[in-house]
Amino acid sequence: MQEFVNKESSGVRTQKLNKNNEELLNAVYNVYPTVVKTGQTISFDDGANDVPVLSLKVNISFEQAGSGVPSIENVRLISGKNNVSVMHSGENASDYSTVTVQISDADGTVYGGSLDLISGDLTITHKFRQFNGQENWLLTFTNTLPAFLLYLTQNANAVNNNGTFSHFAYGNVFESSGYGARIYTYNNTTRLLIRFEGQPQNTESFKSLLALWASNGTPLQCVYEYLTPIIYHLAPHELRTLLGVNNLWTDGDDLVIKYRADIGKYVDNLIQ
Repeated sequence: MQEFVNKESSGVRTQKLNKNNEELLNAVYNVYPTVVKTGQTISFDDGANDVPVLSLKVNISFEQAGSGVPSIENVRLISGKNNVSVMHSGENASDYSTVTVQISDADGTVYGGSLDLISGDLTITHKFRQFNGQENWLLTFTNTLPAFLLYLTQNANAVNNNGTFSHFAYGNVFESSGYGARIYTYNNTTRLLIRFEGQPQNTESFKSLLALWASNGTPLQCVYEYLTPIIYHLAPHELRTLLGVNNLWTDGDDLVIKYRADIGKYVDNLIQ
C-alpha cells in the first residue's frame, strides 16, 4: 500500500494559520466603523474591544517664555520638545500606561510638527535658529535705511514672510518705517532681515551685540515655518482600544485619534 507523507513542517503550518487568522481579523476589523476625535484629553466608550488604533497623532509646537511683544527689553526665549508622551487608561484614570517617544530630529529639538505613534511618522514643520555673532551678517539697505541681513539656507524651503523671534516683533522691514525681523525667500534662498531703533551702524558692532546677548544667556533666536515639511520615520507603536471607557492625554499640544468603534455601541450613540 502506498503511504502518503505530509512534507509540510509544523512551523510552516503554524505560519499559514497565523497569516489566515490575521487576514480574517483584518476583514472583521474593516467592518467596524471608524471614529476620529481631537483634544489634549480624549475620552470615549465606543471603541471595539482589543482592536488596534488606526492612527494617533500628537501635535507639537514651540513655546516662548514670558508674555507680551518680544523686544530687546522683553526677551522671550524659545523652547521646543525632545520627547512626547501619551498616556492611556480605562475608566480608572489613575491606572494608566505611558508611551514616551524621543522625537529629536537631525537638528535636535523639535519646534513644530506632529508625531503619529502608530505609523512612527515624525513630521517637522518648523525650523529653529540661534545666533551668537559668528554668522556671516551683511549690512544692506531697504528704502535707504540700514538693516542686517543673513542668508539662512541656499534653498527656499520656508514659508515666505513669517517668523517668531526672541528679541523682536515680526515687522515689515521693507517699509521705510518698518522695524523688527522677518524671514523671507528670494532668489531661491531663505533670508533673515532685521532692523531696529538704535541699532549699530556696522556689521561688526552688530555681531558684537549678538555675542554679548549669547554670553548673557539670552541669544537671539527665531523659529520659522518650512514650506515643505520634513518627515522622519521612527519606530511604530501599537495601541489597542479597551472595552468600555478609554482615556488618552498627552504632554504635547493635542491628540488626534482614529479608531474602530464597536458596531452596537456606535449605533447606540448615534440614536441617543
